[in-house]
Amino acid sequence: MNVLKLDAIIKKKKYKVEVLEENIEATEISITKLDKRIEAAEKAQLIIQTAAHQIESSIAYHLSDLVNTPLETLFPGNVFDIEFTTKNNNSHASITIEKSGSKQAPLDSSGGGVADVVSLGLRLAIWSLGKTANLLCLDEPAKNL
Repeated sequence: MNVLKLDAIIKKKKYKVEVLEENIEATEISITKLDKRIEAAEKAQLIIQTAAHQIESSIAYHLSDLVNTPLETLFPGNVFDIEFTTKNNNSHASITIEKSGSKQAPLDSSGGGVADVVSLGLRLAIWSLGKTANLLCLDEPAKNL
């Protein structure tokens, strides 16, 4: 090979190196932008999760208050509890009745009366939160009481 051919090959290789370096620079800039977007998304997710937990706490407090008043009146010693957990980025509510230190599902605790009171309390709470007419139809609300 002569010197001119080697010089041409070297120039081509240098050009390819320059193009690759420019691509590396552009890729690094893209990575930096994506890292900033990921960081912003993580901050937004944290804000949303914090707000969701505060809302869940507020809902749990108010529901417990609304349900426990009639429950304690009709069935002393029974305490309604609602607990929110997060599984697979979804909130789940667990409703229990505590009696004598033991937690049970409402249907398993002291017969149908407790479940009816809990059900009625929850329905009234949901009804009061919605924008519905001031009419509430009840079909045998005290059947197990």
